[in-house]
Amino acid sequence: MGCVGREFLVAEELHHAGVIMGLAVSTFSKTLTLFLGLLVVAVQYAESKGVRIVPYDRVQKYVRGVDMKSLVLDNVALKISFGAAFAMAGFAQLN
Repeated sequence: MGCVGREFLVAEELHHAGVIMGLAVSTFSKTLTLFLGLLVVAVQYAESKGVRIVPYDRVQKYVRGVDMKSLVLDNVALKISFGAAFAMAGFAQLN
C-alpha cells in the first residue's frame, strides 16, 4: 500500500474517532459537543492561516515529551475532519 493509502486509512480512523467521541460527549450535552467540535475546526483553520492562538512556549513548559507546535500545525486536514465529525455527532439520532 502506498503512502496515499496509509494517509487515507489514518484519516478514516480519525474521522471515526471524532464520531465516537462526539457521540459520547453528546449524551451529556449537544451544545458542548457542537462547541468543542467547532473550536477544534476554528483553531486549526486559524493556525493554518498564520494566526497564532495557542501559546506554544507557555504550554510546552507544562507538557513533556510532546512537541506542541507539531501537534497543532501538522496534519491540519485530519484534525479538521475530526472536529467536524465530533460536532456533527452531536446531532446524530440513534434509535
